[in-house]
Amino acid sequence: MAVGLGTLFGLVSAGQVHLYGHAVGREVAVERLVPIYLARWYIWVALTPFIFAAARRWQLGGDTARGTRALNAAMLAAAAVLFALIHSVLSALADFALGSSRAPIPLAVTEHISAFFVTGLVVCAAVIAVYHAIDYYRRYRSRELRAIHLGAQLAQTKLQLLRMQLQPHFLFNTLNAVSSLMHEDLEAADAMLAALGDLLRAALHADGAEEVSLRQEVDLTRCYLDIMKLRFGGELTASVEVAPDALDALVPNMLLQPLVENAVLHGIAQRSRGGSVEVRAERVDGSLVITVLDDGPGLPDGWEERSSAGVGLSNTRSRLRRLYGKRQRIEIGNRAEGGLCLTLTIPFHTTSVLALPAA
Repeated sequence: MAVGLGTLFGLVSAGQVHLYGHAVGREVAVERLVPIYLARWYIWVALTPFIFAAARRWQLGGDTARGTRALNAAMLAAAAVLFALIHSVLSALADFALGSSRAPIPLAVTEHISAFFVTGLVVCAAVIAVYHAIDYYRRYRSRELRAIHLGAQLAQTKLQLLRMQLQPHFLFNTLNAVSSLMHEDLEAADAMLAALGDLLRAALHADGAEEVSLRQEVDLTRCYLDIMKLRFGGELTASVEVAPDALDALVPNMLLQPLVENAVLHGIAQRSRGGSVEVRAERVDGSLVITVLDDGPGLPDGWEERSSAGVGLSNTRSRLRRLYGKRQRIEIGNRAEGGLCLTLTIPFHTTSVLALPAA
């Protein structure tokens, strides 16, 4: 890039001198001017790494203290003078080598210093300014990426805390169900423990992941429903219907189970004789729509979610907000035929939304 800019400035400078000479009647052939001005600008290209090194050594921005900045500015000014002198000397030697100057080298150097020293200071100051602009942008991007990275880590930590809050809640409720059944039907309790083992294996398989496939969530939910069927002694019927093209969608880990648990414990368990729970999932355009239905008593008049004591629903809302922002929605309402309908909508995706940006 530096060579390209040097070539551009050299050609422009040669063209300007040629046009000026033509205007005042002292025209110089452009083919003679081009190598001269290219050489002068290529010298600046060669000096640029050294100017950058000086600007890096004597920083003016960043965390540099105010007193140190004044000293660094003085050092950079001295460096600019030195580089302008070096450029004048090298330009005189280049002119001599190209045959454009026949004056003795000491006189040619003096003439170049007299003619181009101020221009050299300006060019050197411009190179220093470019370095500081690049350095400022690099620092800004580094801080921005670090802030994004820390923000993503914080969000992931909060999501993990929410998920960890669900796991013991779910496990204790399930163990209580096993404990209750042991006093009534040992054979059923034994079957429930086996189902609990399957459930724990399914849960541990996804442990540590914030998002898992809907297929895994469905497997875990079916294990949970098997346990609840044993608890209710066959009075609970359950169905899980998932469209094939929705199985590979990613969803938050432990998403379905607490929603189904709410339907069972706060819906079906309130009835004198069991009931039914349905879970449906399908892909609708760019969204995944999950519906949980029960035929329990539904929501009482004046019910407010914020006043309910359950962990599952409020926790699920918090996790969805953190993962998908405004692209998610949970709707709850009573069914016309009795019971409750919960509809959850999230973006359909098969690549995790939690991929962190590179630091």
